[in-house]
Amino acid sequence: MSFQTENIQGTFLKKARTPQSMQGQLLLADLNAGIVVVPGLESRIVQLLGFRFKMNGTFTTLTDMRLQTTESTPTDLVTIVAAQMGDAVVHTETLGTNTKSAAFWLPLARGTNLKVVKTGGTAAGGTSIDYVISYLFDA
Repeated sequence: MSFQTENIQGTFLKKARTPQSMQGQLLLADLNAGIVVVPGLESRIVQLLGFRFKMNGTFTTLTDMRLQTTESTPTDLVTIVAAQMGDAVVHTETLGTNTKSAAFWLPLARGTNLKVVKTGGTAAGGTSIDYVISYLFDA
């Protein structure tokens, strides 16, 4: 028996029940357009483990930023209001002033991906957001 983690052939994903993470940087234009930050989860059930968002610059004119599912009627998972999006502010599941919905702690619907969107006016002021999203999935 091997305990070595291996990728699922043809994907960046690891085998089921292995902690995984997606990381990157959202530019201001990405936030305004809404962008899928964890793709490739089709036909899988995802359980979020954690997140980290670090603001680069102070974001203004939007109402809030949300991590949500890509379902036709999205489920909001994490909401960070604009007043909490100052330069160098960090948000995690245990740090920062953010709101996690009950759905954050539950397995997500099969086949949903995760995206970041903004609500309200066009976001301005900030330059980017560094992010890490950790999760498990069952095949």
